[in-house]
Amino acid sequence: MKTDINNTKNILSQSGYKTRHVVALLSEKSIVQSPDVEERLANIRKATGLDSKTSLFFLPPQSSPVELQAFVETILSTIYPLCIEYYRDLSKHSRRKRNRGIVPPPTAPPTSGTSQTLSSQGWNVRYDFKLGVFAEFRQEMDAAVRSYESGYEGLLGPDVLEAIASWSPRWNEARLLADVFAMRILRCLLWNGNSTAAVRRWQSHRERIRDFVDRRGKGSATYGWEAWEARWATVMAEMIKKVSIPEFGGSTTYYLPPEKTIVIGERMQPWEYLHHPGYWFRSASKHLMARRNLALVIPEEDRSPPGSSPASQIANKAYTYDTYLCPEPHEENPLPGHEGTDHSALIIESLSNAIVEFQQRGQARLVQELQLLSANECMKREAWDNAFMILRPLWQKMSFRREGWWDAVEEVGWALRKTALKVGDGGSVVAVDWEMMDRSRSLGAI
Repeated sequence: MKTDINNTKNILSQSGYKTRHVVALLSEKSIVQSPDVEERLANIRKATGLDSKTSLFFLPPQSSPVELQAFVETILSTIYPLCIEYYRDLSKHSRRKRNRGIVPPPTAPPTSGTSQTLSSQGWNVRYDFKLGVFAEFRQEMDAAVRSYESGYEGLLGPDVLEAIASWSPRWNEARLLADVFAMRILRCLLWNGNSTAAVRRWQSHRERIRDFVDRRGKGSATYGWEAWEARWATVMAEMIKKVSIPEFGGSTTYYLPPEKTIVIGERMQPWEYLHHPGYWFRSASKHLMARRNLALVIPEEDRSPPGSSPASQIANKAYTYDTYLCPEPHEENPLPGHEGTDHSALIIESLSNAIVEFQQRGQARLVQELQLLSANECMKREAWDNAFMILRPLWQKMSFRREGWWDAVEEVGWALRKTALKVGDGGSVVAVDWEMMDRSRSLGAI
C-alpha cells in the first residue's frame, strides 16, 4: 500500500500540475480481528508523508449508512476549502495576466492547419472562459456568468468572429465556442433559479447566431440551420432535465413563473416562461421536420458524392450549404443507392422524449397529437408494426372522438386502416370502416 501510494504521488508530481493527493482506506477486518490497525496507519502516514487530518482517512468495517454518509461528508468538508482556495489562486493569476494586456509568446511555432496565434482580443476571450470555469468550480455562479458574458461578447465582437473569413473551419470553431459559452451561461442561470433569464438568454443566442448566419453568406433558410435549431432546442431540454428542477418533478407544473428579479408589471411573452422539457423536445421535432423538407429539395447535382462531381461543382457546394455540425449534402440526402441521414429516426426520438414528458403531466391532447406524428414517421420508414402499435390504442382511447374533433378522428382512422392492412389485422380494418361509414359525423364515405 505504501508503494502504491508513493507511486501515485510521484506520477502526479511529474505531471506538472498542482495536485493534492487524498487517500481513503476501507477496512475489511474489525479492530478486534486486526488490533494493530493504528500502528499500521501510523506506519503508512510516516512512509507516505500524508497528513492524517487532511490527506489520509480511515473507515472502520461494517459501518452503518449514517456512518458512511458522515465519512464522505468529512472528506468533502475537509478538502472543500483547499479546493476553493486553489481555484481562487488560479483565478487571480488569470485575471492578472488578462489585465496586463500582453499577448504571451507561443509555446510552439504555429503550423498551418493545426494551430494559430491569437490576437489580444482572442486572448481576452480565452481568459474570460478560464475565469468562468474557475468560478463554476468555486460554485460562484454569478461570477461565472459575468466572465462568460464578457467572453461571449468579445468572441462575437468585431475583432474576433467578425474578423474571421466567413464559413472557414476557423469560423465554425468560433461558432462552436459561442455555443459553448451560451450553454455554460444557461447552466449557471438555471443553477441560480433564474428561469426566465435562462429562456431569454437561450432566445438571445439563437437570434444573435441567426443574424451572423444571415449576414455572413449562407443564411438561415438551409437544412444546416434547422439542424442547429433542433440541436439547440434539445440542449435546452436535456439541460432542464439534468438540473432537476423540483417544480417539474410533479405532474401539474407546465412552466415556471418568472423569478423575483423580474420587474413587477413587466409584460411577459408566453415563450419567456421556462416550460418543461417536453416543450423543447417538441420544438426540436418541428425543426427536424423542417430540416428534412429543406434536404429533400437539394438539387440532384449537389447530392453526388465528392468523387463524381467536377471540382468547380464541389467548390460551389462548399459556399452554398451550411454543414456546421451536420452532414454534407451528399450524406444528408444522397442519391438512390446510398445511405444518408435517417430523418424519421431523429424525429421519432424527439417525439418520444416529448411524449414521455407530456404524459407525466397529463396533457392528453398533446400526447395524442405527438403519437399520431410519431406513427406517421414510422409509416414513412415502412415500420408498419411500430406504427400499428401506436395507432391501435390511440384510435381506441383518443379524446378527439368524445370532444367531436372529427377531422382528427378521421386522420387517425385512415392511418390505422393503412397500417392494419400492412400488418394483416382485418379486425381493425373492419372497425375503422364501420366508423368511417357513419355519415352523421360528416366524415364522408370511404
